[in-house]
Amino acid sequence: MREAESIGRVGSWERDLVTNAITWPAGMFDLWGVDPNTFDGNYSAAREQIHLDDRPALDAAVGGCISTGVPFRVRYRITRANDKAQRWIDARGEATMSNGRVTRIGGALADVTEMVLADAEAVAAQEFQQAVFSASPDIIAVWDFDSASITWSNHSITEALGYSQQDVAEMGT
Repeated sequence: MREAESIGRVGSWERDLVTNAITWPAGMFDLWGVDPNTFDGNYSAAREQIHLDDRPALDAAVGGCISTGVPFRVRYRITRANDKAQRWIDARGEATMSNGRVTRIGGALADVTEMVLADAEAVAAQEFQQAVFSASPDIIAVWDFDSASITWSNHSITEALGYSQQDVAEMGT
C-alpha cells in the first residue's frame, strides 16, 4: 500500500473529533514530508503546514462536514516539512456518525501540484497568444461553425476593413 500511495502521490486520513487525533498511513508522511517519529498526530500540527491563505477554505469545508455530515472536497497548498516545497493537495472527506452526531471524518487526498502548474502554464500561454493576436496588424478572427458567427476578432477587422464592432458581431447571422 505504501508503494501505491507513493507512486500515485495519494493518501488517506482519518480524524477523531473527540481526541482531535489524526491517523495517517505511512505514505502520508512521505507526501507531507513529515518524519513519523516526530509527528504527534494532532490536527493542529498538520494544519500548520497548510498555506495561510488556504486555511479558511479548508476550515469551512471541514467545519461544514462536521456540522452537517455533508462530504467535502477542497484544494489547498501545503509546505512540506522536510524540503519546504509547496505542493497542491486535493482532499475529500466524509463524516462518520455515532449516536446521531459526527464523531470522525476521514477521506483521501492527492498531490495535484503538476496538474495545477500545467494548468497555470496553459492559461499563461493562452493569454500570451491572445495578446499577440490582439496586437497583430493582420486580420484575425475566430469563426464558430455551430453558431455561424465570429466569436472573436482583433482590432484589425474594424480598422482595416472599416466594420464596426456591431457589424462584426452580426456577421453570419
